[in-house]
Amino acid sequence: MDLAIVIAVVVVALSFDYTNGFHDAENAIATSISTRALTPRIALILAAVMNFVGAALTAGAVVHWSTIDDKVVIPMVASPVVGFLLAFLVMLAIMWIF
Repeated sequence: MDLAIVIAVVVVALSFDYTNGFHDAENAIATSISTRALTPRIALILAAVMNFVGAALTAGAVVHWSTIDDKVVIPMVASPVVGFLLAFLVMLAIMWIF
C-alpha cells in the first residue's frame, strides 16, 4: 500500500510538472517571439537550455530543511486564514458604511 501511495504521488507530481512546463515555456518565450526579438526556433532553444541549466543548478543546491517551516509551511497555512479574516473585516466595514 505504501508503494502504491508513493507511485501515485510521483505520477501526480510528474503530471503537474509536465503541464506546468507548457504554461511556463509559453509565458517565458511569448514576449520575445511576439516582439520579433527572437525567432521561434531560437526562443525555444534558449528556453530549453535555460530550463535545463536551472534544473541542474537546483539539483546541485543544498536544501536548508530547518527554514522550510518558517518560510513555507507557516505562510502556506496562515495566508488563507489572514486573507479570509481581512476580507471579512472589509466586507463588514462596507456593510456598516453603506
